[in-house]
Amino acid sequence: MKVAIIGSIGSGKSKVVEHLKDLNRNVFDCDILAKEIMQREEVKERISIEFGLGLDRKGELIKNELSDIIFADERKRKQLEKIVHTLVLEELVKISNDYEDIFVEVSAYKGSCVEGFFDVVIGVIANMETRITRVIARSGYTREKILSIIDAQPSDEEIKQMSNYTIENNGTTDELNSQVEEILEKIYSGIDDPEIIF
Repeated sequence: MKVAIIGSIGSGKSKVVEHLKDLNRNVFDCDILAKEIMQREEVKERISIEFGLGLDRKGELIKNELSDIIFADERKRKQLEKIVHTLVLEELVKISNDYEDIFVEVSAYKGSCVEGFFDVVIGVIANMETRITRVIARSGYTREKILSIIDAQPSDEEIKQMSNYTIENNGTTDELNSQVEEILEKIYSGIDDPEIIF
């Protein structure tokens, strides 16, 4: 079984993932996989050629140059995402062949290469003020910056629509962990109800 954990900034999906690890589940992170893929020599060379970038003395992509290109040109950003996301999906296919069950933290789900790959999607949402408070505490971002990030990400309603199960993470860690365990019981008992919200 392949399970995705999705949620926008400050929702607490990382806390869900932490508890799944505590429960000895096979947990992976698409962002970490993408970073590992970006370190592959053949990938760096392909990006260097396709984006007209040089490599530094250590053979690494010059990140500032790459960032400038993809943030200035949406077409280039989508081109890079397609390269990396396709390779992430290939890696997830390999991983899923090695494990009976995998749980994957996914930052970008809707419209990405991994959409449709998973058997079950668990969405994590939280009210706006809770999310802002969490992000300020861990990042030091201003409220305005956090709101701009939130505006660019899927809304809670969109997260619900994409998910088989939705966790409302506005309470304590114990309450969150209890919800995760209840959802696991439902997943393994074959209950699949998009309206289930804890």
